[in-house]
Amino acid sequence: MQKAGALYIHIPFCVQKCSYCDFCSEPIGNYDAERFVRALCAEIRQRNDEFGMVDSLFLGGGTPSLLSEASIRSIMQCLKDVCIFSPDPEVTIEANPATLDEKRLRFLREVGFNRMSIGIQSIHANELRVLGRIHDWAEAEAAVHDAGRAGFDNISVDAMYGIPGQDAGAWIETLRRLIELKPVHISAYELTAEPGTPLFAGVQSRRYELPHEESIEEMFYCADEMLSAHGYEHYEISNYALPGRRCRHNMTYWQRRPYAGLGPAAHSFNGLERSSNIDDIGRYISLIETAQSVAAETTVLSDDDIWKETVFLGLRTIDGVCRAALSAEIWTAMEKALQNERLQGLVVTDAGSLRLTQRGRLLSNEVIATILSGIEKHLRAQSAAAHPDSCRFDSPPARNRPAQQQPFGLSQE
Repeated sequence: MQKAGALYIHIPFCVQKCSYCDFCSEPIGNYDAERFVRALCAEIRQRNDEFGMVDSLFLGGGTPSLLSEASIRSIMQCLKDVCIFSPDPEVTIEANPATLDEKRLRFLREVGFNRMSIGIQSIHANELRVLGRIHDWAEAEAAVHDAGRAGFDNISVDAMYGIPGQDAGAWIETLRRLIELKPVHISAYELTAEPGTPLFAGVQSRRYELPHEESIEEMFYCADEMLSAHGYEHYEISNYALPGRRCRHNMTYWQRRPYAGLGPAAHSFNGLERSSNIDDIGRYISLIETAQSVAAETTVLSDDDIWKETVFLGLRTIDGVCRAALSAEIWTAMEKALQNERLQGLVVTDAGSLRLTQRGRLLSNEVIATILSGIEKHLRAQSAAAHPDSCRFDSPPARNRPAQQQPFGLSQE
């Protein structure tokens, strides 16, 4: 079991839930936020033996920037009391532009945050209405400028494509205006209509129509080409950064390094197990107050789980999967799997690593599933050849979906 070098703190409050949000979050008026913060700090103290030297801290949600100054100060002081931080940690807070002004930003900088993740999503009023966002473009633009004046030089912004009513022209305009703000990091996510959300209901009732697949592809390529032309490295399927400005915290997830998730619905990974907290906010608070566990489930990873995660997570990044990260048996099976005609032009192998091509990143879910299936097929064939008298062969367990923080740190602001 390894100590966590990254901490994720889930703040499950917002002004109102966005139409696409299926994360654990509720309007802040439904709960006693100060009581929640006391419970959160109690969990941090209870689990301090899980923390190693902390190199990244990420407050996500929800809308962490919505908390009062007193609540944010309490959380940060608790972490400083309990944790040992590296000399130059990355300390991120997610924010909705409508909750920011220069005074609030100066406070956040003062208590230790050095990276802002600002959820903008779109510059267009009609798209923001469909998403259920509470800010407009003027507020978003002001928030980025104010953050710079407050001393933040590590600013990330989020944008979405695939929004109902959106076309490539509108997406290009959003990208152009975001690039003009000169953030060091841009997350560009394809919108997904998740079951149970108002957006999903709207799509089902045909109130909204998602863009066609051809339009989604065009928007993906527009982002890749525009951002690359302005010096942004497409270092992960949904993330772009200027040189040296990759999100350290998110790289923890992709590289399968240990992290601890605190707060309701937060996930953790210690190198051997993946675990999660309960996703009921009220129950989370009451269990902490009565000194009970808030763990929901723990999965001990098998050898199969580990190599599958290594392939799945590695292929999401520009670095790909390194041969040294897999056993000779798995690498050989993967080389055979790559002979599948469906993968031609979607993957590339060089210098002892496997990476997705540009089109491979567009089709990443399908490509990765095909590779994993192909590896399993060759492993089964190898086992059958080694044990010809065996009357049956148990397939490896289904791929364990890696732990995610909305998911894997994806901002929902």
